[in-house]
Amino acid sequence: MIKIFLAALLAIIAYTQTFAQDIREQKARIERIKHDDAYYWGEAVGANPGTAKKTALDELVESISMNVVSDFIGTTHNVVHGENADTKQEYKSVVRTYSSAVLNGVKSIKYDVERGVYIFAYITKSAVDTIFELRKTKVYDMMRSAQNALADRRINDALRNYYWAYSLLQTLPRPNEVYYTVGTTPRVLTSWLPEHIRSIFAKIRVVPELVEKNSYNLYITYDGKPISSLEYRYHNGTETSDLHVAKDGRGNAEFIPGYSPRDWKIECEYEFAESMTDNEVKMATEAMAGYYFPEAKIKVDAVKTEGKSASGSTLFADVATAQKATAAHLENLQMVEAEYDRYDEQITRIIDAVSQRDYTSVQDCFTTEGWAMFDRLIAYGNARLYGTNITYSFYRAKDKVVCRSVPMSFAFRNNKKFVEDVTFTFDRSGKIEAVAFALGYEALSDIWKHVEWNEYSRFFLATFLENYKTAYALERLEYLEGIFDDNAVIITGTVRPTPIYDKDINTYTEHLLVKRTRQSKHQYMRNLEACFNANEYVNIRFADNLISRADNGGELYGIQIKQDYYSTHYSDKGYLFLYVDLNNSDKPIIKVRTWQVEKDPTLGVYTMYNF
Repeated sequence: MIKIFLAALLAIIAYTQTFAQDIREQKARIERIKHDDAYYWGEAVGANPGTAKKTALDELVESISMNVVSDFIGTTHNVVHGENADTKQEYKSVVRTYSSAVLNGVKSIKYDVERGVYIFAYITKSAVDTIFELRKTKVYDMMRSAQNALADRRINDALRNYYWAYSLLQTLPRPNEVYYTVGTTPRVLTSWLPEHIRSIFAKIRVVPELVEKNSYNLYITYDGKPISSLEYRYHNGTETSDLHVAKDGRGNAEFIPGYSPRDWKIECEYEFAESMTDNEVKMATEAMAGYYFPEAKIKVDAVKTEGKSASGSTLFADVATAQKATAAHLENLQMVEAEYDRYDEQITRIIDAVSQRDYTSVQDCFTTEGWAMFDRLIAYGNARLYGTNITYSFYRAKDKVVCRSVPMSFAFRNNKKFVEDVTFTFDRSGKIEAVAFALGYEALSDIWKHVEWNEYSRFFLATFLENYKTAYALERLEYLEGIFDDNAVIITGTVRPTPIYDKDINTYTEHLLVKRTRQSKHQYMRNLEACFNANEYVNIRFADNLISRADNGGELYGIQIKQDYYSTHYSDKGYLFLYVDLNNSDKPIIKVRTWQVEKDPTLGVYTMYNF
């Protein structure tokens, strides 16, 4: 028994000596780091590890903020706020964004002390420099995306990327030394960006057209041409509306009964807080809280009637111009005049039926499947015609005739509104076999411009993409099941705000979790059916199409698409890749379908050569 006791006592003594030696070595290491100019550091003693770590990290971030030479204070922020900006408080907000970056690279030393726990947190200055260089790269990437979007008049994408770049710019050391070449001129982004954002708002014009009591169509242009896309809100007589989505220069607004708007405005969305998937951007924009552009509130022109301006010209002649530009690309597919009346009569009947809401009167114009699609479309968001001057064109491609495009608006119970151009496809017997939402003019132009492909290839490629995106809106599960190869590579993704527990600081912090999943065709269809059952609507918008043709000939295409996905309970923005076999234009086959929230830093958006 005595031997056992002595052995235990010796073990305790040895452990104590070893522990003391470890503490001495840790203290010596801490002193070396403190006196090494290559590190930022912070230290704290707390009653528990969580408290100590949080305080040490706060001190570390303060160390970074005090040592990073920044001309943040009193410069860029006053561009937005004016001379009375509380720059000291704003500076502290920006410093907090450093923690989101630093936490991934910080190391710590911990040991027990008499009053609790001591924690020493440190990071190399080179690691912090790398973090800021990556932030600057992200600003440049957003600038490129914004410039491309603005060129296509995708105002929502342009504003989102400009604003996010501006927010992230504020968190960089020496932000007034960050330049970006616009055209051939290097610009200081801290001063150029806010002025440029204001200039975008200044070039937006909104012209309303009263179509029903308390309901208006909005014709929206940027720099005199129809915008490709814009998201906006307005005051509906009681409260601020939910987000509306305008497409190809067309939006709408609906007010409470009895309310007649006077000198009203729409407010363009530019922050896009709900679609942020990057924690650094999220923290940067939160630090910019209160930084708003009053110019985002666009005054709506005086109400016009019957789609005419005071001079008698159409409100939106550019829409017809854009349609003519489309027609020029498909010159050889335009219907001969002798055939025109037969199809025009049916479309005229359908337009009248939608206007009068007497839908069954045109059931004879459709095949069984076509009628099911039209019936679903009419139910999809209480469909209405958009505008009073409706123009459309007919094209014949082999044994198909397609009518492009009848504008309609769709409204849902949650006040979400979309505007879509609707296409009708006639079979060889002259009945409508398919109904689809048309691609936007810019997305179509990305296809039409490939003059090295024959017209049929381009036409059926556009038709496939329109049928594909419409199948989600109209919940055509059977169609989608038919176009996916049984062995298709299918990768899906979601973005969710997710609270993650940090045991060191004993609390939950919110992260945006991006989840990507490889699914079999059976799993994908089962999950898609559940999605359709759970949502009142699903709406997909495509932009930035980049389409390539396989080198081995035939009708094999790789399609990279920037996709905006909206549904009743969920929305996201990301990049879609489809590898499609269109050798049989009646039976397209998707061999690969992938989704990614951001471009891969090495690969970009996936291509057919990655599979």
